[in-house]
Formats: sequence, structure tokens, C-alpha cells
Amino acid sequence: MTVFDDYEPEDAWHPDDLPSEQVRNLLARLALLITSDGMDFISDLDLIEDVLARLRPLRPLPRDVLRADDLAADIAFVRGRL
Repeated sequence: MTVFDDYEPEDAWHPDDLPSEQVRNLLARLALLITSDGMDFISDLDLIEDVLARLRPLRPLPRDVLRADDLAADIAFVRGRL
């Protein structure tokens, strides 16, 4: 397991949080993966998944690989709660 010594939005993820809080957390995590401007319109899980799918082939850093994988797993978790 890769460990990073700084605070990340993933650190605040908890399975018992309200789905609305989990979606806000997912959006914060996605924002860290987006490098271009003009992506502030992201507001739902379908769009998060679409952007994540487009970013997957472009993620060069190990931290980005882990972030994208965690984000995909947690999107599935939130979908199961809705």
C-alpha cells in the first residue's frame, strides 16, 4: 500500500456519512485530478464517472492512479446507497 504523508480528501471519507457529504467528498477528490479550467460544472455521479473514465488513460503519477481507483470504488459505494 502506498502512503502519502499529507492530508487528502480521501482521509475524510467515511462509509456512514450522508450520501450528500460523500458526493461532496468525491467532487473534492475529482477536482484534484482535473488539471484544466472550466470543469466547475461537475455536479453528479454520472458526470464524475465520465470524467474519471476520460482521465484514467492520462494518469501518470502513482498518487493519481491510487486516487482514481479509490474514487471509482467509492462512487460505486455511494450508488449503492442511493
